[in-house]
Amino acid sequence: MAANKSLIDGVQNSVATAEDLYTSPASGGGTRILAFTASLSTGTETYRVFIGATAVAAKEIIQARSIQGPGEDSPLELMNHLVSPGDKIFVQVSTGSTITVRATGIEF
Repeated sequence: MAANKSLIDGVQNSVATAEDLYTSPASGGGTRILAFTASLSTGTETYRVFIGATAVAAKEIIQARSIQGPGEDSPLELMNHLVSPGDKIFVQVSTGSTITVRATGIEF
């Protein structure tokens, strides 16, 4: 039986380009996202989330969401989203290294 697992645990993007933060196991049946949170301690930041095999080919799931600190955002668009085997979750922030990302899910 598949179990709830931490997919992304407190990762901060280091640059303002799409970074691969999680890869669904290629040999499995995909990964269902159960929770996704982006948090920010101060200021204002914009982030985007893409899912796909590569950053170039990935589909944009979250389009330019703004967050103000201190605060967090848990976009409903990612809840129960299935990441295909071998696909990745990419996060892009507008200035880099300010948003902390966490996600949990079930790998099948």
